[in-house]
Parts: sequence; C-alpha cells; structure tokens
Amino acid sequence: MNKGIQLILALLVSCADLFAGTIGLSKTSLPSFGSCPINYAAVPQRYKVWGVNMSAGILINAPLGFEVSLTGTDSYSRSILLPLNGNKVDTAQIFVRFAPLTTGAKAGVLVHSSSGSPTQNLPLGGTGVATTGIPSGYYNGINQSGQALLTALYNKISGHTVVSYSGLWTAFPATDAFYTGKVWDIYSTSIFGNEANYTFTYSTDQCGTYAVEGDCYNREHSFPQSWFSSASPMYSDMYHILPTDGKVNGMRNNYPFGEVGSTISWQSQIGGKLGTSISPNYTSTVFEPVNEYKGDIARGLLYMAARYNNLIASWQGNGNANEVLAGNAYPVYDAWFLNVLVKWHNQDPPDVKEINRQNGIYTRQNNRNPFIDSPQFVNRIWGLAKPAEPTISASQFSIDSLTPNFVRAHFKTGNGNRRLVICRAGSPVNAFPVDSVQYTASSVFGSGSQLGSGNFVVYDGQGCTFNVSGLTGSPAQNYYFTVVEYNGLSRTANYQSSGWLNSLPVTVPVKWLDLQVEGNSAKRTIEWQTASEENNAYFKVQRSTDAVNWIDVETVPGAGFSASIQSYRSIDVESVPQHRLYYRIEQVDRDGNNSFSKLVEWNSVEQFAPVCSPNPVLEGRITVEGLLAETQTQFRIFTTSGQEVLTKTISANANTAQILDLPLFSGAYVLHVLQGTNQFRQLIIVP
Repeated sequence: MNKGIQLILALLVSCADLFAGTIGLSKTSLPSFGSCPINYAAVPQRYKVWGVNMSAGILINAPLGFEVSLTGTDSYSRSILLPLNGNKVDTAQIFVRFAPLTTGAKAGVLVHSSSGSPTQNLPLGGTGVATTGIPSGYYNGINQSGQALLTALYNKISGHTVVSYSGLWTAFPATDAFYTGKVWDIYSTSIFGNEANYTFTYSTDQCGTYAVEGDCYNREHSFPQSWFSSASPMYSDMYHILPTDGKVNGMRNNYPFGEVGSTISWQSQIGGKLGTSISPNYTSTVFEPVNEYKGDIARGLLYMAARYNNLIASWQGNGNANEVLAGNAYPVYDAWFLNVLVKWHNQDPPDVKEINRQNGIYTRQNNRNPFIDSPQFVNRIWGLAKPAEPTISASQFSIDSLTPNFVRAHFKTGNGNRRLVICRAGSPVNAFPVDSVQYTASSVFGSGSQLGSGNFVVYDGQGCTFNVSGLTGSPAQNYYFTVVEYNGLSRTANYQSSGWLNSLPVTVPVKWLDLQVEGNSAKRTIEWQTASEENNAYFKVQRSTDAVNWIDVETVPGAGFSASIQSYRSIDVESVPQHRLYYRIEQVDRDGNNSFSKLVEWNSVEQFAPVCSPNPVLEGRITVEGLLAETQTQFRIFTTSGQEVLTKTISANANTAQILDLPLFSGAYVLHVLQGTNQFRQLIIVP
C-alpha cells in the first residue's frame, strides 16, 4: 500500500472518530450503597447522562441486583432507553438503587451504550444482608390492638440505655451518614427533588453558630425539647433527634410539623416550608419537610407516644406542646396532628435508610422504634387511614435466565411500595391477594402461601427482579406469573385491585444431564448431554478466564423437541496461555429465551507433565519438553536433602527449553519446574 492511500485511510479513521457520538456522564462512579436487606431496595442515588453527535439513543443496562428509573419514586427496571432527539440525547437524570436478591458483596457497572458511540460504564456496589436486623422474638406476645397495643409497646421499649447528649456527635457518623460519608441531613440531603448547593462533613462542619443554610449542622429535636422541659432521657433519645442544617433547624423552631398551603413565609433550598397549616382545626404556623422524610419524622414522633406513654400526658402545658398534645396517654396527640402523622407514615413507609439507622441506634440504646420494624402497628393502635392502593401497574415482564428447574425474571415496577409475584404451573394465575392479609413468599415453587388452587407466592419485596427454583424440567411444562403491586404491610396491606401484570407462558426448555471439558492448552473438547429439549434452537459454547466475562466459541444446533438423551460435542482449538479456564453452554430457544448449563472449570495443572531428557544427564545439559506457552519459566535444582544448588530463569514462549552447563557433582537431584501457578518435579541423575 503506497503512502498516499495510507494517509487517506488515516484521515478517514480520524474523521470517523471526530464525528462519533459521545456519551456523557455527570459522575465517574457511585459510592457504595452499603448494607441492604434482601428483597428491599436502598434509597436511590442519582446522576445525569446525555449524548452529542449521536446516531441512536442510549441504552442503560443495570447489573443484577441494581435498578434504574427516570422518576426515582416508581418505574424501576433493569434497563432504560433514552431516545434520540435529532443528533443528540437530551440530558436525563437517572436514579439507581440497590435491590439485592441474595446476601454478600455485589458489584458491577451500569452500561451506557449506543450504536456508533464508545460505551461508558459507571461502577457501583453494595452488600446484601439477610434480615432487617430485628432481634429474633423481640415482639413476641405483642398482638393487641388500640391502647392495649400502645401500652404493650411502651413496656417493651422503655428503660433504654441513655446516650449522653454530647455523645450524639460521635454516634451520628455511624447512624446518619449518606453514601458519600457526608451528613445525611433531612433538611438538606434531597433524594428526589431540588439539591442543596452544600453538604456537611462530620466533625468539621459541626455547629457553632449559623446565619444562612450551609453554615453548619446541629442536633434537631423533632419533638421539641421545650415540650418535655429538656429532661432526660428524652433530651438525648436518638429516635427523635437527627443531624440537620442549623439554619433550617432554627427556622423550624418549635413549630409543629404539618402541611403548608399557599401561604409560605420561608422555604429551604430543597423545599422545606414554613407557613400556614391547611389541616382542619389547626390554621397556625407549621413546618413541612420534603416528601422523602415525612415518614421518618412521623415515626419518630409516634415513637415518643409509645416510649414515653407514662409521661407524655403531663407535658401538655410545656411551651407550645398544647398545640399537638391531647393531655392523655391515648390517643396522645390531637386529631389534626395525628391525622398528619399517619398520613405521612403511609405515604413514606420505612426505607433502608431508616432500617440501618434503627439498627445503629439499637446497638447504643438497646431499644427499637416499633413503627419502623412493624409499620402496621400504627393502624392497629390508632385505627386511622390505611395506605392508598397503587395506581400504576408493573409492566414489561422479561425472562433473564431459564433452566429446567429455575427462572430469573424482571419487570418494570409500578408505584406500589412493594409487590407480590404469584406463579402457577400449567395455566394462568386465577387467584389474587386479599387486602389486610400478609402472604409468605418462597423462591422455591410450591413452598410459599397458596392462593386458591396452585397459585403460589414466589416473591414479596421492593425490587424488580425475582428468582424461582424447584420447577419441573419435563417437556411442555408451562409456568405463568402475575405481579401485583401493593402498599402497606400485614394488616394494612392494600393490594392493587386490577391491572396486574400477567406473563405469557414460560416454558422450561432443556433438561441438562452433563457437561465435561478435557484437553490441553492447545485444544480442548467440550461434551454435554440433555435429557430432554423443548423448542430448543441452538447452543452456544462459551469460554471465560474469570467466570464473569464470556466469549462465544461455537454455535451448535439443538435437537428442537426431544424426550430422549441427546449428546453434543464442540472442540475449542484456540491456544491459550491461561492455565485455568471456565466453560458453559448457553441454550437459546426458538422464541429467543435462553438458559445456561452449569459452569465447568478446566485446569491445565493436572496435565502439566514435562519430559526431562536425557536422564541420566549427559555432558552437563538437560532438555525439558512439554512446557506451557508461558513468557517465563523458572528451573530450580535441589539436592535430595533439600539444599538449593541452582536457579535459572528463561524468558521464552516455547514448549521446549534447555538447561546447559549444569555445575553438578555426581549424584541424585530434584529438578523443580515452575510456570505461573503450575509446578513439576523430576528426579534427575548426574553420572
């Protein structure tokens, strides 16, 4: 090729790079989501994405255990497609949350891809934990209603270990840290709405004095200390004290929390409002926090009614406490205020932030807030409104993985706080949940609660992905799934009454029998068998060096429909330097669904057996054949008593190497050959 043509090609490549689309991300990574109970979803984080010079939209794919949404409050799924607008993709705010199905550390990347544009990845991670942290048996025997339940809870949680007021400063970093490690301040840390232009660093930004928002953070008594005359233990009880912006705390002052109408006297950067109450029977000044923390505050104040039930009636005359307290031990609060608290409790149910905060406080105070652990206690005590029925159904049911005994599927969530997945074999689901009933889910088909005949609950949680095992691998076995959104829990569960997401029949495709891999670094034979096949199109033989990233080796046609044993073989002839590889078979049916065989490890250590010759050694040299294609080989020679007499390293990528001029006396020696993690020993004789 002449230089002129080479220059033209180089210019064409340069121009192609110049006009290739660019995907932009506002962040290069997201901090860890920390601990999240399985079947729950962590409070989301957010970032922005956009595209310029684009020829297609941007597809965002989340790894298993993570979910994305454009709203943050609903419609979570494993993927989002941002549409093309002319030659660009408009800036979109993406909410991402952690929703683990299993315990343990989880990590992955959000993949942002578009045809003709370099892919952009956003790393993220978190840790799935088994439970919400409620000690076993903590609420045993507490099954009352009304005032009797409130009294029972008082007896359970009273007498807690008192944390000193100054000790709150050192406790907050363990109970109220945002994902970034900054102060998780309900007055300045926005999850869904406007973001403040500042954050607080623990210790460094501790109040002090303040003049404007962002000056410092202090300790906010959501139940004002003047209402209990600053007495202990209320003064330092962490369940109603949170780290907050000093200025906003000061503006809230001792005003009750409530809902503000159009008359607003002051507003914080993220939207907290001071203004005139719109509640019936109370039209004075109240402070309204942003929506994402209303439930947190409500449950803190309801906790005060339970924990200090023996004292709270006597506080009515303190400060302006009369504006909310009824002067009795039940119902404790005035009707207008109790209605606000219960409404907020229902609208903003306990999330993982509250669960983790509660567990941190429990280690210090040795008591719990029962309205976080069991939100339905609120309705059982005060008998007010239950959570509203969801109005947006789940949608977009899709199969992730399918084997004869296992299904993993995902969908786009509706606007319920939780959802049930019901599975039935052979025919569509025909029985549905009843309000105020809590069902037990099991990912093993047939083990969870049964609705009607054969309808089993296989998932109950906040996420958009579920697993089901224990399926039957016989041909032509169909399974049907229905996803039902709901709000509340147990006695307050309010299930969506119509519009459920129903799947098409899911057919178990192939029943695997065996998979074996044999061979060496130059050629490996992969053999597998199936006991039965249903609608099977083909197999893909896949190889990996880390059991995470896979490449296709060969595509092998399947039998289609079969009730007898079928045997298959593939030969991988690519020479590889690695001594440990992984293989699996991906099965794809004629509808595009796929499943995977078990994973098999191939390890060349078992085949590493070099041949040393001549032996006995002649003329001070020995040749070693059958080496691996390594860039470096080390030879070490020892006496039979273990004394090392020679070390020699050869940097060569060859299957044969010679060791020359061995300075050895007559006798027996041990030759030790090392290549990577592979080792070989051979007794050699020097005459």
